[in-house]
Amino acid sequence: MRLSDPRLQALLAIACAVVPLLFSFWLRGAIVGLPLVMFFAGVAIATTFAGHIAGIFVLAVSVVAAVMAMRAPPLNFTLGLSPNGLVFIGGYVASGLVVYLLAARQAARAAWAARQARRAAALSSALSRWLGRNARLAAGLMRTLDDVDLELLAGVARDRMLMTARVERLMRDRVVLEGADLSSVMTDLCAEIIRAERRPDLRGEITIAPMELDHEDFVRLCLVLADLLFLALREEPSSREPLRISLAVEENEAVLALTWLRSDAPSRAANAHNVMTERVAGRVARSLGGALYWSAREPGPASSALRFPVRSRRGSPG
Repeated sequence: MRLSDPRLQALLAIACAVVPLLFSFWLRGAIVGLPLVMFFAGVAIATTFAGHIAGIFVLAVSVVAAVMAMRAPPLNFTLGLSPNGLVFIGGYVASGLVVYLLAARQAARAAWAARQARRAAALSSALSRWLGRNARLAAGLMRTLDDVDLELLAGVARDRMLMTARVERLMRDRVVLEGADLSSVMTDLCAEIIRAERRPDLRGEITIAPMELDHEDFVRLCLVLADLLFLALREEPSSREPLRISLAVEENEAVLALTWLRSDAPSRAANAHNVMTERVAGRVARSLGGALYWSAREPGPASSALRFPVRSRRGSPG
């Protein structure tokens, strides 16, 4: 695993350069068994654990050491900077480059695998919490509400768990992939949920501004979108106007907004879904440092929104 502290990286690079150099001084009088080969191990170790710059540094030191070895006794009488000596140095440089490139490739593969593992773990953790909250809330509503229609609530819970299962499957297939794009993932989420609701009459518009999010916030944002969109579709939006989804940055805040035309007052089932969305998606929104907002629950233009602060983020999908 690559060292994260720059000071440790620099220390390792220096050690990988100095140790073979000291060994070559120790065997300076040897005619055979030239100790420069130890630099190959130094290049590999420095590149793997301290990064590309450290590997190039050790390789450069080794080339300087090779040139010095050609100019010093006893090799100055046999190779020196003669054509044979230059061929030796060229071969040594080429060999060192091969070692560096192989180590860099292996380090890149290891880093990619580590990133994928972290992404998968973050996605699994977020999905597990989201699914668990949905299940616990559905069970809690059935236990605590005396005058509730159990058949209606059971249908609401079933619909919601089906939705979460579809979202989980789609996100596991897409979000763990290297270079997952926020726009394409959110578009696929919308297409999957609308298809599941069997509303081919609906038109939609989705506008996503470029922005950078770390992987955890990327996942949370997609989960909130799924919740808000599912609720909007359960409120029977009219096909006379398109359902619009937008993600933009306004005054250092990211705003995910949904607008649609509500054809009638929300049904009892839609109201139950609203309670669950408010609690589940609201908790996810708070983990982003933001909050959810809804328009009045009456026929006509309707909207919901998530607002959360935009911070400086690293290693993020856009």
